[in-house]
Amino acid sequence: MSEPLALVIVIVIVIGLSGRSRSRNGILLAPLLGGCALLLPQPSLDLVPRGASLPLPFLAGAARVALTPVSHPVPLAGFGPHPALASEAESDLHARAVSLRGSAEIASGVTRVVLVSVDMLVIPRQVARGVRERTSDLSGTRVVVAATHTHNGIGGFWRGGLPEWASIGAYDAAETARVVSLVALAVHEAVRRERPASVAWVGTSCHELVESRVASIRTTDPGLSVLALDDARGAPIARLVFFAAHPTELYGTGVLSPAWPGALSSELEAEGGVALLFQQGLGDQRPAFPPEVYANMGPITSSGRVAKSRAYGKTLARRVRQALEEARWSASAELRFDQAPLDLPPPSLGACPIPLLDRAIAVPVVLPYWPRRTHVSALRIGDAVAVFAPFELCAASSLRAKRELRQAGFREVAVASLADDWLGYAPDFLPLPWATSGLASFGGTGMGYTVGERLVALGDRLRD
Repeated sequence: MSEPLALVIVIVIVIGLSGRSRSRNGILLAPLLGGCALLLPQPSLDLVPRGASLPLPFLAGAARVALTPVSHPVPLAGFGPHPALASEAESDLHARAVSLRGSAEIASGVTRVVLVSVDMLVIPRQVARGVRERTSDLSGTRVVVAATHTHNGIGGFWRGGLPEWASIGAYDAAETARVVSLVALAVHEAVRRERPASVAWVGTSCHELVESRVASIRTTDPGLSVLALDDARGAPIARLVFFAAHPTELYGTGVLSPAWPGALSSELEAEGGVALLFQQGLGDQRPAFPPEVYANMGPITSSGRVAKSRAYGKTLARRVRQALEEARWSASAELRFDQAPLDLPPPSLGACPIPLLDRAIAVPVVLPYWPRRTHVSALRIGDAVAVFAPFELCAASSLRAKRELRQAGFREVAVASLADDWLGYAPDFLPLPWATSGLASFGGTGMGYTVGERLVALGDRLRD
């Protein structure tokens, strides 16, 4: 029977019975309406593709744990060679974590993913592994640990002649263990604070806040993506900010500092919740300081560079708030997560421009720190996706991956660097030995294309 005819029959029966006695209606109306309801079209489970997941409410929790003060002078990771020691913190360094848990599995055997942002230069795989080992009691959980890339963070966390000399400083086992345990504590606290959440994901552009670090490269990635999570009362749980700008503005200050990423987080956290910064294609990109930034500068009471850094973070926080004014909030969203291996070629030394010789020199210099395989990760929330790579991606690679993932059907896309390891820069073309991306590039020509293609393929897989 057609839908209009079935609806007409129901209406006629109800109207006809409405003129009769109430006692008879009570006896006749219920079975008649029940029978007529069978005439209406019923939803069919066959309309839902097998294996498809429906948008469901999910839980979110966030936490922040301070890494400072330190008990003794530590290497100031980020500026080398032979980094100086520091014990004074201009602002506290933190580990920040946000936990996302779906109503069902978000990957095979996985019900929860925890994203972590740490005020450190990089996260070598040994540190990421240590965090996962200390959170292995959380069943069905995947942890992704990324660095904000502050060049004024705690060092001494990477054993080996090359990293210790270049920018990390002398290895300090006790201090490394302390930092790892505090990062793991942030993960546990975020999980403990899980509660029903609504979500919004917005994006905007900040062209005037970034510029290229390399004279021969003009391309920049000005994209700002924000994942916002609020609880049932509308109170902030977390703000995940994806942006790219090298935090090197505090060179020469000699103090521990989260640099502008910490100022950004602190400014947003003043409104409640926890704010995490994930760097995008920052390899060849740094902050630009238009008049808008200087307008946000407070009184200069210590260092002009510190005041400038804080003003930059506040400026970006204001852009985040402006973007969220246009946000579309949802109390339900499909949550999916995936990781995939990435086989690596033999290492090369980007600082050497001579073919074959670059790989020969890399054997004793780079090979001890170069794995044969790494992994990339992807997180889908509704019609948005964030992908994570263990490289310092450059702007061109980030822009290309975003474009291709949008073409695949995602409304918002974020591409995060420095996640779960640090394997150097990933430039698109031949690394230039006189450019930053060449001096610390170990994957050879076209590594940016290789990593970007893997990220796109993994993100696209979450659309299936």
